[in-house]
Order: sequence, then structure tokens, then C-alpha cells
Amino acid sequence: MGSHPGGKGGYKHFMLKEIWEQPRAITDTTLGRVSLDSGKVFLGEMKIADKELAAATSINIAACGTSWHAALAGKYMIERLARLPVDVDYASEYRYRNPIADANASACSLLSPARPPTPWPRSAR
Repeated sequence: MGSHPGGKGGYKHFMLKEIWEQPRAITDTTLGRVSLDSGKVFLGEMKIADKELAAATSINIAACGTSWHAALAGKYMIERLARLPVDVDYASEYRYRNPIADANASACSLLSPARPPTPWPRSAR
């Protein structure tokens, strides 16, 4: 029941900790990235040009564990707000698929801090 960032912080399970920390995590994640005045979203860390992002016809997200659940929430938000179709896959299973690639699809992977990255297959790059 340690109080350091990697510990359970007094919660019985990590899942409970993550559930109770969600509002703060969302606030921290969007802070400085979303303008409530203009509605613009700033994604400078992604190093993707506005023109390239605007040309995206769909989004593919690969994630594992809790990040997969976050990706599902993101899917609903992106589809509702940006009106782009979004596919979410388990990153550990994505390598075994032979996805139908769209040259204008954007792809990203969500990582939990404790997991090493899962490389994208060449067909998806």
C-alpha cells in the first residue's frame, strides 16, 4: 500500500486506483492540449502535419490492458466529434492480423507505462 506513483496508493487493487484517478488523469492529459475557447486540439507531440491529419480517412489504434479500454473510450469520442471511423485492436494480437490498409488511415499505439512497446507490422506502417 505504498504512496509512490507506481504503488496502489491505499487502494485494494490497481483497477480501483485507476477508476478513481480517471477524472484527474483526463484533466491532466487534456490540459494545454484542448482549447475550450476555440475547440481546437493541439497534438504537437505527435509530430503530424495538420494537412496529413486532415487527410486521414480513418484511425487505427492498437493497445493492451488498461490502454485498450482508454482506446475504446477514445474511439467513441473521435467517431462522435471528428466523424472518422476508428478501429481498436489488442496490440498483442495485431501482429497476427493481415489488416486491410488504407493509405490515408492514421495509426497509433497506446502504451501503459509498465509495458514495452509492441512494434507495428510493416504492412501497417
